[in-house]
Order: sequence, then C-alpha cells, then structure tokens
Amino acid sequence: MKKILSLLLLSSLLFSYSGVAAFAIQDTRQAKALQAAPNARSLELAFVFDGPSDKNAQVLKTFQTTITRSLLPDFKAVFPNELIFTGDWTEAGAASASQKALNSRAKMVISLGYMSSGYLQKAKPNKFVVTVDEYGLRDMVGSPAFFNPVKQYVNDFILFKKLVPTQHKTAILMNESYYAMQKDWNAVIKKKFAEKNLDMDFMVIPVCSKNVNGAISKIASDVDSVYVTPLFNLSVEQRKELYSKLNERKLPTFSSLGQEDVKLGALMGTSTPDLDRKLAEATMFNIQGYLHGAPVKAEKVSFYDDEIIFYNKDTGAELGFAEHLRLLNNCEIITNKPVPQYDLTYVFNKMEESNLDIAQKKFLVDAARRSTVSAYLKYLPTLRLDLGYQTYNSDYAYSYSNVPLRAGSFTVGMDQMIYAPDLVTNIIVKHKKLKFDKAERVLTEQNMGMQIANLYLDVLMLENMLRVQEEYLKETRENLTIAKVRAQSGLCGKEEPLQWAGKVSDAEKKLLTLKADYRNAKISVNKLLYKDQKEEYTFKPVTAKDPAFFSSDLNIIDYVMTPENLAKFTDMMVEEAIYLAPETTKLKAAIAMKKAEMANYAQKFVMPNAKMSLEYGTVFDRFLPYESSGHQQLQGGVVGPTLVGGLANGMTLDQAVTAAGQAGMNSPYLNLNKTSGRFLIAAQWKPIEGGQKFAEIARCKAELNQLNAYLEEVNTEIERNVREVINRAIAKYFVIEKAYKAMFAEGESYQTVKAKYAQGQAPIAQLVEVQNNYLKSKVEAMNSQYEFFKEVLWVQRGLVSINWTKATKEAKDWIQNLPNVLPVGKDFTL
Repeated sequence: MKKILSLLLLSSLLFSYSGVAAFAIQDTRQAKALQAAPNARSLELAFVFDGPSDKNAQVLKTFQTTITRSLLPDFKAVFPNELIFTGDWTEAGAASASQKALNSRAKMVISLGYMSSGYLQKAKPNKFVVTVDEYGLRDMVGSPAFFNPVKQYVNDFILFKKLVPTQHKTAILMNESYYAMQKDWNAVIKKKFAEKNLDMDFMVIPVCSKNVNGAISKIASDVDSVYVTPLFNLSVEQRKELYSKLNERKLPTFSSLGQEDVKLGALMGTSTPDLDRKLAEATMFNIQGYLHGAPVKAEKVSFYDDEIIFYNKDTGAELGFAEHLRLLNNCEIITNKPVPQYDLTYVFNKMEESNLDIAQKKFLVDAARRSTVSAYLKYLPTLRLDLGYQTYNSDYAYSYSNVPLRAGSFTVGMDQMIYAPDLVTNIIVKHKKLKFDKAERVLTEQNMGMQIANLYLDVLMLENMLRVQEEYLKETRENLTIAKVRAQSGLCGKEEPLQWAGKVSDAEKKLLTLKADYRNAKISVNKLLYKDQKEEYTFKPVTAKDPAFFSSDLNIIDYVMTPENLAKFTDMMVEEAIYLAPETTKLKAAIAMKKAEMANYAQKFVMPNAKMSLEYGTVFDRFLPYESSGHQQLQGGVVGPTLVGGLANGMTLDQAVTAAGQAGMNSPYLNLNKTSGRFLIAAQWKPIEGGQKFAEIARCKAELNQLNAYLEEVNTEIERNVREVINRAIAKYFVIEKAYKAMFAEGESYQTVKAKYAQGQAPIAQLVEVQNNYLKSKVEAMNSQYEFFKEVLWVQRGLVSINWTKATKEAKDWIQNLPNVLPVGKDFTL
C-alpha cells in the first residue's frame, strides 16, 4: 500500500475534474485490452465540414476517438489528414468539399455540416455516407423542425419567452452563409411560430465575421431580446465581444449553442451535454451496419436531444435580470466571479476568533482569573475610617468620672488579616475554579473544533456526492439517448426509453436535494464562524500534508506497522489522552476544590481567625461631668480673681487678660487628651459550632467519593474511545486503497456493459445494476480519505490539539518523540 500522501495525491489527480480523469484511465485500460487483431482490416474515413471554425478540431477529435474505440478489435480506423475536407461557408464550397470526399479513397464519408449534408443526401454516393447536420441551419420548407432535426429551436423560443416574459420583439442573429440560403425568412419563421401558437415579433439579422459591429448596429431600438443561432463563422473572441456589446445594450440573450456561448456571456441557452460525443457514438451504429453488409446509402443519424438550460449569473446581475426560483433549481448556473476558498486552518483560526460559544468561555476564564486576584487581595491591609456620635445616660456617666455624657468619635484604623481558614480556602478554591474554567474553555474549543472540522469534511464529501450525482444524471441521460437509438434500431421496445426517462427525473430530484443539503451545510459553517450566512465560498480539499493534521509532521502509519507497535502506540495514546483530556482536568479541579472545602472545616477545630489592627482615634464635643465644675472654676474661681488682681496691681487691661488666660490653661481639667492610638493582635477560636463541621465534612467526603468514581469512569471511557478510534483509523486507512480498486473495477464493468447495451448485447437491468454499483463505489472511493481524516481528528482531539497549527507543546513533543520510542517500518502493496 502506498503512503497516505501518495494515495491522496492520486485521488486528487483522479477527481480534480469530476471524474473525467477516471474515465480516461478506464478508456486507456479498455484500449489496452482491445488492441487491433493481427489481421484487422484498416478502414479509412473522410470528414466534411461546411467551413473553417475553431470548433472543428475538437469535434473531429471526439468523433475519431469514439469511432476508433468502437471498431476494435476487428477493424482499425484510419483518419488521414488529406481525407478531412473543409468548405468555405458557401453552398458551392460545401458541395465541392463533399464531392472531393466522395471521390477520395475513403471507405466512408461523415458529414458534420448542414450544407454538406444537404449535398450528400441529394447526390448518389458510391460509398456509405453518414450526415450529421448539427452545426448549421436547415431549409425549413416542409421540415418538421425550425432549424435542424437535432434541436427543436422553435421550442427554445417558447422557453426563452417563459424565462423572459417581458420581451416583445427579438432579434435573431444568423450565420450570413445560412441567411443567404433563404429569401423570405419572415414567412418561414412566422409559419413555425404559428404552428406552436407563439405570438412574438422578430427580425432576422445576418452576421458576417468581417463586420460583427455592423450586425449589432442593425438591431432596432424596439428590440428587447436577442436569439443567437450557431455562429461558427465567428471566432471565440468575436462571439465573446458580441455578447459583451449586447449586454451593454441591456438586451437579454439566448444561445442555441447553450453552455459554450453562455460561458462567453450569453444570459441563457440550452444544449445537450457532450453533444459531439453522443453524435459520434450514435454514428458508430451506422458504421457497424456498413461493416456488417448494410447496403450503401446516405443515412441520417437518428438522434434525440435531452437539453439542459444554462444560465449566466454574472450576465443576469449585469442586466438586472429577475431570476425565477424554478429557473435556478432547473438549470446549470455559470459564473466567473471568484469565490473565496478557505482551507481547514483558516476555518479553525476563524472559529477561535469569532465563535460566540468560545467567546463566552473566554469571558468565563477572565472572570475566574479576576476572582482569583480578588481572593488574594483580601490579604492586603484594610484602611478603616469610623465616624460617629454617642450618648450615655446620666446615671452611667455620673457613676464613672471619666465617662462622657456624649461625644463625637473619629477613628482611622489599619487592619491586617494574619490567618483565617475561610480566607485561605477561598484562595485555593478560586485557583482550582480558574483551572476548571480553563479546562471548560479548552473543552468547548475542542468540541467546536470537532464540529466544524467534521462539517468541513462533510461539505467536501457532499461536493463529491454532488459531482457523482451530476455524473449519474449525465450517464442516465446518455443511456436514455442510447435507449432511444436502440428503439429506433429495433433492439428494444418503447418501454426502455420511458424507464430511462423516469430514472433521469429521479436523478434530478436527488440532485436538487443534495444541492439543498450542500447549501445548508455551508450555512451551518457560517453560523459556527458567525459570518454572514449568505456568504458564498468553497473549501480547499484536505490532504495528509495539511498543516491542520498531525500527519503533516509525522506519517504515523510508518510506526505502527506491527501489532506490537500498534499496541504500544495505543497504550501511549491512552495514557496521554487521559493526562491531557479537559474532562479529567475539570474533574481533578473539582476534586481539589472539594478537598479544600473539607480541609477548611477540619482546620476550624484548631486554627483561629487571627487579626492585627493599628488604630488612631479622637473625640470631639465630649461632655465630661467634672468638666462642668472646671468651667465654673475658670469663670469665677480662677479667671475672675486673676483679672481683678492684675488690674489692682497696676497692670494694663491687656496684661491682665493674658495673665488670666494663662491661669485658665494651667487648669488640670483643660489639659485632658482627646486623642488615642492602639495596636491590637487578636485571635478567635470557634472549635465547636454545633454539629455543622461534622455534618459538612461528611457531606464533602461523600461528594469526593462520587467525583473519584466519576473520574475513574471518565478515564475508562477515554480509553475505550481512543482504542476504538485507532482501530477505525487503521481500518479506514486500508479501506482507501480497497475503495479505489473497487471503483476502477466497477468502472470498467460499467463501461463494458454500457457498450454491450448500446449494441443490443446486454439487457437494461444489467446496465442499471452496474451503473448504480459503479457510481456508489465512486462516491465511497472519493470520500474514503475524508472518512479517514475524521478519525485523525479524534486522535488530535485526544491530544487536545484539534487545530494542529496551534498544537500545545505537550502534544507536539509527544508526536515528535514517537520515532524515539517506536521503530520505523516500511509499507508495501499487496
């Protein structure tokens, strides 16, 4: 078996074009199996084109490839360059080219143009002739079709009218070579419109490759829409410029070429997918008839169309076209606007930035962190300011000589907690709560990462299913075409085309449902990223080398090549997952919180609440009982006599007042201190608080036992999940190769049965069965690597690094250490 990188690279190459490369490989294998027999006859074929066109080479290659494969192994198709004849877009030129083909040495002539087909049908060919006039207009006199038998263009006008009901007059642009072949186009077209009850005014304008602008200038001012017939006389650039100028005039355009012109700028159109190849496959029946003895005659290909509407969304926006839901759900939308493409790493990083669930957990962690800081800050000193006023009853005041009757009080204090069991426990619990909330955030990030990564992979898987369903619809339409040709050839009845028609409708219904699921999945991603839910984007396919996966650092398969290594790796993974798991981190934090709570109650039996305080206080407006007598003494016993005595001794009045005041200040009652300071160290014990401590310790013990049991259960669940993930990952790794082998085998079986069915050698039931088996196996193969990556995500979830671009150091170290523990092995292919 190849390594993951090689296998995913192979799958990327195989399906980068919706399975085209896979068919190419199958065709190559069939070509090798169907080599020309040694005695195979060489068969030279000639092709005729009405005129030069940039599409001729592509058409020729398709016909040559299909015819070559269909003739093996009995015949060897040869396509010499000199047997390719091209006219000059005139009736005479086409006739000349056709006659040269008839006169050549070719055994068969295949006409790929309208004018050459008309000439070959009227001529009397001496060789087998197949005419396919898809690429031109047809003489409509007496013809049941408007332009040609392959495409019922008059029905396209009816469709155009339905899609753009506001139109009243349309301009029909026509290749000037075909325009010159009919004198009265108005009469012919009006007749065909009348047959379909279509009431629409129109004007026909020939388009010359030498003067495209001249044709545009002829469009009347009252024309409000344009219908473009096949203009193979114009180059791709000329047609692109044509649609650009028509869009500038705000004219809705409809192309009968469908997808090809819609990509160039037409608003809409219809065409049959891979029409060239289908025509080439249908032509094969005529060639086989000739090789098996059919008489020489000119025979037209009996072909039935199965058209698809194509719509250019960019042109619609430019024109201001009002899109109808029925159109959008029944057409193939074409747009050239670049759509943002995201990879898994971008989605992971965007999720961490904008997901609201993760943002809530981040706020939770911030709150827990600040709560922890708050618990610590409670240990800092506390500044206390007390301001109050107190009174005492007279009996209490008079009974103690130093107690005031009333006093104002102001105190400044600084308190410092020395120790408190509740405070210490609170700090411990806050620490563990912070750890708990961090684990909760990590758990949310991992779960959201798993959800969005699985959604990412689901979107990619839905894209694959859409591609396969589109291929299924395409194949079913082809089988419907084959069934119609078989019915015309008498190889089956009319019921087979009807059965395939029913399957086409069923496939379209399933495709519509898948498209709705695909859009809804992308809406869910936008919701998780909290982006505009209408935003359009695509996801880049993931590989084993994607930086979002640990496989970008280490190809783990190389180190688990033996059962012993796998068992050792599994044991190491279990141990690491249990150690890193946010679930166990949360439980361990809860257990530590419960132990701290229980220890708090135990401490209270012996540990006190200790406190240290430093205070400074003062009193004001105090009224001491003995101060009353002191005031009386000051008034009559000290100040008065001193003042009188001073005056009597010949002092001046000022000198006498100063002496009296000094005497009053020396009074013992007026020198009492009104301020005080103190330093306090105190401890408080509460060894017995009823039975609360005993009851709370018993409660904590029971809850602790419950948490320990839950932790053991979680550890067991993590181990089971890891072992199951590794077993599934190994199985899905080996399934990738088996799935692709099955797809290749079923693909070859389908192509073989399809070829036999086209030739009438296989029943319809067999083709239906092998078609379903092939497309089912293709879906399983294309999605097998994504199923494997889903298991890789679970491994990274176990390492708590769902986004490996931001993996933790522990996870990185663990992965990088594996080569030192497990010997590297060598893979091989069976």
